[in-house]
Amino acid sequence: MGVRLENAGETSGYLGGVLQPRPHQTFMRHRGTHMQETTFFTQILGISLPWFISKVELNKAENRVDIYINHSKGFAFPCPKCQRLCSVYDHTKERILRHLNVCQMATFIHVRLPRIECPEHGVLQIVSGLGEENSSITYEFETFVIDLEQECSIQSICRLLDLNWHTFWDVMQRAVERGQGRKPHGIPERIGVDEKSFSKGNRYETLVYDIDNATVEYVGDKRNQQSLETYFKQFTPEERQKVKSIAMDMWDPYICLLYTSPSPRDRTRSRMPSSA
Repeated sequence: MGVRLENAGETSGYLGGVLQPRPHQTFMRHRGTHMQETTFFTQILGISLPWFISKVELNKAENRVDIYINHSKGFAFPCPKCQRLCSVYDHTKERILRHLNVCQMATFIHVRLPRIECPEHGVLQIVSGLGEENSSITYEFETFVIDLEQECSIQSICRLLDLNWHTFWDVMQRAVERGQGRKPHGIPERIGVDEKSFSKGNRYETLVYDIDNATVEYVGDKRNQQSLETYFKQFTPEERQKVKSIAMDMWDPYICLLYTSPSPRDRTRSRMPSSA
């Protein structure tokens, strides 16, 4: 669950960390109902040393569970830049992250992430395995939202999960950025160019497709020459020459861009823009 950081040392935890050996190191033992609650949530959340659940609050009136996570003393955490194990300098303000529901109850995780003091890089916050930086939801909850996006409308998702639009769009934006980051750089051999209207007031976007793979390669604001030129500027002239054909909406700004070239010979040989 989350991103597990593997480091040299005795053990690694849910959020990272390695025990600094101490003689007669002891850990708090929980008893009774509190022990049952923490044991249950520790198992379903996959939490391990140095992290532990210090408190669980159940609010039946609000149909909500709040889980507080802390770490034991005497642990070193890896520097996010060099992975060197460093001692804790201080902690950030408490973060509250929405997690997957437990027994149909909204679940929230509370944690104060350590900041370490690295001899080389100074004071830095550790890398969290809970969620994206500045995000209000965990990775697991974000994955659930993305799965629902493929099945439900935006309004339905926000209503079913009690999400606001800002949180939803942040999730979708990060998903798109991750997908674009994994995609190899390259230009399709057969390109489709089209315009798409959205909202009200004749607002348009420019879309570029990979015809062979049936994927959207680019979405640009408006439908002017610059909108399409921005896409081609990602590639060198040599890369653009790999394009074999372009199927496009016969919109004047698109045509002007694709037929602009320094000589008639270039216009005949290729419809790729030389100025892009």
